[in-house]
Amino acid sequence: MSRLEMLVQNQLLSAIEVHYPDEIDLFEIAYRLQVLVLSKPCLSTLSGTANHPVIVLDNRLTTAEQRVQLAHELCHFVAHSGDQLFMSPLFRSYQESQTRRMTMYLLSPTHMLTDSLNAMASQHIHPLLSVAQSFDIPYDFAKRRLDLYRLEFTRPVKSDVFTEPEQQILFA
Repeated sequence: MSRLEMLVQNQLLSAIEVHYPDEIDLFEIAYRLQVLVLSKPCLSTLSGTANHPVIVLDNRLTTAEQRVQLAHELCHFVAHSGDQLFMSPLFRSYQESQTRRMTMYLLSPTHMLTDSLNAMASQHIHPLLSVAQSFDIPYDFAKRRLDLYRLEFTRPVKSDVFTEPEQQILFA
């Protein structure tokens, strides 16, 4: 398990007891972290202060897309500090790629994904559509998550340094 995945496990998923994909309740995680979640017709963002964080979700998005946005902003909240407006583009890009990876771990934790894929293989179910439905994530997000999953299990050493194929997945 990578450092980023441990951070997601320890800071986000441990806030609620999760054993199955349908138990990943992002609003419960936000509540336990004392993050206010609002919905408005604007780009999703994390704002407020460290003591009074606010996540605004774009209510024009589908439920699955809002779920990805909420997970993304929660990952920013636990892993990053500072205002991206005042960061160098390179550091902002690094934070975003890190957050995209953490979002994948939050919405489809590796141990759950492994269990789901094993069950699907025994039942001859196509994994992409089933993962999207099981984890309530958009199809394109599920594809990127499966691509990252395959890379992580074919790479001999796990680290938080992004390989070229990972960069293509995370920066897509």
